[in-house]
Amino acid sequence: MTATLIDGTSIAAEVRAEVGRSRHGDALQAWHRPRTRCRAHRRRPRIRCVCAHEGARRNRGRAWSPRQSLLPADTSQDDALAVVRRLNNDARYHGILVQLPLPDHISEDTVIQSINPNKDVDGLHPFNMGLLMAGRPRFIPATPSGIQQMLLRTGNDPSGKHVVVCGRSNIVGKPIMNLLMQRRDGANATVTVCHTRTRDLAEMTRQADILIAAVGSPQMITADMVSEGVVVIDVGVNRVDAPLVGDVDFDAVSEKAAAITTRARRRGTHDHCNALAEHAQRRAPLDPPRTAMTPQTRSDALRTSDYDYELPEPLIAQTPIETARPFPPHVSVPRRRQHTTSPLLRLAGVLRPGDVMVFNDSRVMPARLRGNAQYRGGAIELLLLSRISPGVWRAIGRPDGFCARCRIRDYGQRRFDSGEVLEIEPEGERIIRLDGEERLHDVGEVPLPPYITETLADSERYQTVYAREEGSAAAPTAGLHFTDELLERVRAMGVQTIFVTLHVGWGTFRPVKTDDPTEHTMHSEYWELSSEAADAIRSAKADGRRVISVGTTAVRLLENAASLSADNLPQAGSGWADIFITPGYRFKVVDALITNFHLPRSTLLMLVSALADRGTIMRAYTEAVEQRYRFYSFGDAMFIH
Repeated sequence: MTATLIDGTSIAAEVRAEVGRSRHGDALQAWHRPRTRCRAHRRRPRIRCVCAHEGARRNRGRAWSPRQSLLPADTSQDDALAVVRRLNNDARYHGILVQLPLPDHISEDTVIQSINPNKDVDGLHPFNMGLLMAGRPRFIPATPSGIQQMLLRTGNDPSGKHVVVCGRSNIVGKPIMNLLMQRRDGANATVTVCHTRTRDLAEMTRQADILIAAVGSPQMITADMVSEGVVVIDVGVNRVDAPLVGDVDFDAVSEKAAAITTRARRRGTHDHCNALAEHAQRRAPLDPPRTAMTPQTRSDALRTSDYDYELPEPLIAQTPIETARPFPPHVSVPRRRQHTTSPLLRLAGVLRPGDVMVFNDSRVMPARLRGNAQYRGGAIELLLLSRISPGVWRAIGRPDGFCARCRIRDYGQRRFDSGEVLEIEPEGERIIRLDGEERLHDVGEVPLPPYITETLADSERYQTVYAREEGSAAAPTAGLHFTDELLERVRAMGVQTIFVTLHVGWGTFRPVKTDDPTEHTMHSEYWELSSEAADAIRSAKADGRRVISVGTTAVRLLENAASLSADNLPQAGSGWADIFITPGYRFKVVDALITNFHLPRSTLLMLVSALADRGTIMRAYTEAVEQRYRFYSFGDAMFIH
């Protein structure tokens, strides 16, 4: 028997043409240019990611604009994760693929789990793998999707057939098993999964109507392991000396098979094309155009300079108003409409029974330490950012050049050995071991933001009245406006108040230094969300009730948690939030926001402009300057709804 050849390259051309002709392709052309970002690491210099380069050449002038980030072989895991975080937060890119395998020093699981599931085109994130198993796939991995397309487009429908899959990887074996056994057109197969430890492997493979080889072992499948008339899909790519060979002995098996894929070659063409088709079908219906006629182009791309403004220094509030927790003015900003001004006491006038207000209950820790370098003798200052493990902290310090051991003094000027700098990270942060960690409350001070130069007489004025979980380097300052009395008034209206925890890092004060915000590395902050809080938020969203965030930190927690969930609603849990919300972001949870006035060119000013529009926000800021409002941590507030 002479086998019919299944040519993946020609099938890829069909898929590519269909994407261009489809309503999805037209929609993508008209609305914006979705981009699939392909990241590659190389174990050795000869291993490179070719999908993005070839894809860009193949799709020139079309709706797709692939890009590539080829990182050096010695890239650290933290640097790789930073690239993923940047792409997660870059609204211009709608898909991310990771070229596997990664170097041994980088955990594949960690990198894959760091990808936003909504951008995980390969479908390897645990959430997406679970959805595939449940029969509700968000993204189908490219190679399994390609296998299914090759079968269907050559008249080899797997329905009712016995499919034997050789290989159990997360990339091919497991997803193709789940894909072909589902109750839907193009599937409905009986699937057996074998691997290199399967007993009597040849007996199993001879039972196959369709044999899929994805083991990664050169020419492992021989002629005596297949039956006459079998359809063979070989997706193995192995390098033996110079040529590439598959997992199947092509010459021998093709004499018995009814159909077989062509000799091993790089599969990038077909796999990448199927990824584009899959992404087009799932992306286009989700994102309406910005306007009916105007596509997104580089000319309207996000620029940091668009979020700059002039602020007279006297408007930076240096201390809280000393009368007992007053109700300061606030600006009410209905989205995309004219803003109004009123006292925060009248906040009840814009709240509704059934609203859910979310507060960040993190407490500022006494994170500022002063002392002397042990050997050089000069004065030093440390700011603890986060606790890594008992006695070990991430910190920043002044002067920048100090290192080695240091002594910290307490308020009584008594001294004790505090430990040493273990490591200095690339961006200047230090990993520090503190011998006297248990005395932190004796020797530390509550840190104030860098723009506050006056000493605070009562450090509790830089804590919210509901602060509970210590761990922040800065206060969630929108909550400083709330007193116990105001909270009771709000609850009496039928508004539900719930508390979440996000420990605010010093990075919240870091300006965006590049005019392209996507080049900014967002800081990470630890968060916790209880089951009670998650249930209350999910219930409110199900009932159509508003979720009002008090402060941007609660926004980042809620939206980050929602992005990790298959249904785009937050689940109970904990982790590190590094979400960068910019205009164009579609909020999943938050409907309204109470927040202070933020620094120019800051990530927080971009966040609030995402909830309203930039024009309305900047007009509100202009009026706030003209009306001599108080700005920043101890300043006035705005309500965006």
